Amino acid sequence: MNQIAQQQLDKREAAVKALQSVDQVEPASAGRAKILELIGGLPDYSGALNARVTGHIEKPRHVTEKVIFESLPHFVTANLYRPRAQEKFPAVLVPLGYWDSGNVAEERTAANLAMKGFAVLAYRSGGSR
Repeated sequence: MNQIAQQQLDKREAAVKALQSVDQVEPASAGRAKILELIGGLPDYSGALNARVTGHIEKPRHVTEKVIFESLPHFVTANLYRPRAQEKFPAVLVPLGYWDSGNVAEERTAANLAMKGFAVLAYRSGGSR
């Protein structure tokens, strides 16, 4: 499964590198409109998030940043798992529920994705982690 995922990531990377103009990008992003339609759109909010990093953990193959930001109507705490390089990455949001082994599962999944080149924001709203 890991090999299949890596092949798909390599294929995606090649496709993105092949994009040379806005005309080529627009059809490639048509999925965004469909996703927004399916989720009922995004909230109409343009206020400041006032995000800040409260700590970070350096690992050999990825970094975990502890973050907090303001959202309607409360604070959200999160961990941002990212590759060590400082560049743009595709992103994954991981909304956390409240279950016994949630943090362990979240950390393994998010760290694995970060080592594959994704930025992963694992968040839980309303309270501390």
